Amino acid sequence: PPRRKPGGRQLRPRARRGNAGGGGALVCVQKEHNLPALAFTNLEGESRLLDPYQALRTAECVPWPAGVPLPKPLSNHHDLVAQAVTGPLLSPAAHQEGALTGVRKRCWDRLRNYREKYPGTLFAEGVDRALDELFRKPLLEDATHRLAKALRERTPEDLANLIVSLHEEGRLCVPDAELEEAEIRLLCSLGFTP
Repeated sequence: PPRRKPGGRQLRPRARRGNAGGGGALVCVQKEHNLPALAFTNLEGESRLLDPYQALRTAECVPWPAGVPLPKPLSNHHDLVAQAVTGPLLSPAAHQEGALTGVRKRCWDRLRNYREKYPGTLFAEGVDRALDELFRKPLLEDATHRLAKALRERTPEDLANLIVSLHEEGRLCVPDAELEEAEIRLLCSLGFTP
């Protein structure tokens, strides 16, 4: 029977629109340091990482036609989820590289925009290595607070100098060893029938 949304509106079952291919499981996990990651495992057990846009396209659906019986759930849903979690989602790079948000994104954007606007400007030596680390890894908590304050109060050159200084002292991003040992939490999974 159809479920009801709070407030009395009826919820209709949803069907995949075909973007999930022949079916499979879409999986969203989160490691420590608040870094989510997404993957899709097809019915043959092949998993691949997805960016948020790809995940939305994969999960795109249309209302299920009235009077048509709902498909049966995947019998191997949990196996497909396990394949994603023990496969591509296990990699530390799956959770942060290029997934810029919050202070990391604001720092990245401010320095990249400043470089584009003033191409001849010289930043502190080592800023490219520091920005590369910032792109690949989450910030340490203390670095997050210091950079948030610097974004409000400092010039782009001063921000670049602070990032380089934190990078050289090993106080900018979470170390690789800590990322590899981080526990994975399953946030949700969606099964798509063929």
